Amino acid sequence: MTILYSSLEVRRAIERLFANHDTERVAITAFVGDGAESYLPHPKGLRLICWPKVGSTNPKVLQSLYRRGALIEFVNLLHMKVYWAHEMGAVVASANLTSNALGAGDLKECGVFLKPGELDIHRLIGSLKRIPYSQGIGALVKGHKEFRNQLNMHASSYRDFSEWFALPRRERWRIAVWTSFAKHFSMEALREARSLRGKSPESSVWCYQEDELRADEWVLCVRVNRRGSPLSFEWFMPEKVVESSRAVRENTNLKYEVIQLSPLR
Repeated sequence: MTILYSSLEVRRAIERLFANHDTERVAITAFVGDGAESYLPHPKGLRLICWPKVGSTNPKVLQSLYRRGALIEFVNLLHMKVYWAHEMGAVVASANLTSNALGAGDLKECGVFLKPGELDIHRLIGSLKRIPYSQGIGALVKGHKEFRNQLNMHASSYRDFSEWFALPRRERWRIAVWTSFAKHFSMEALREARSLRGKSPESSVWCYQEDELRADEWVLCVRVNRRGSPLSFEWFMPEKVVESSRAVRENTNLKYEVIQLSPLR
């Protein structure tokens, strides 16, 4: 058994479990929210069991996963979070299948990684009173629409810059300055992103040092001209660092490509 001490460690362990789409895989989690597709790059054949709780589980995400071949079932009052893959092991953690829980938000999570054979997943599934997807999705869709309508009626306005600046303890972010575009992602970045998410990276930044940008810390990227005047601004979320190939390194003197795997939202 290995202890996973942070949301990032939990997320990376789940990514390793589900990287191989040719094996039996099971995800049992209370809630499935925004961004869940990013952590299930190969949903075809994946067995997903969740709680159809209005306001917590997003039916649009489930419908997308179902269309792509996920085998979905519902269990009311489900609170466990278990991620398992045959001959790979299991993660038992506090994290739901959402971006907020798996490292991109502020939630603090932990868990354990169990070696293959330590968890009897079929015994666990057999203890649950499951509802077929076809019998539960309709009520969830209807309830979600009503919930969203109520939420919009009571939504508060966003803070503007002056309100944020007046806060005694403001949220912080890093700033990266750059001058030119990279025309293509490196082969290493494409290979890493496709193994983790099943698609190309959303964006990337080149760095001289491996630890120049920290994972899951917002970066405001500022493009400047040769005189140093700002031309544009763009947010970036570092998620993975890959070392560039020799050809790219020799041409640019940059050794590391930091990639963003998930959409900004």
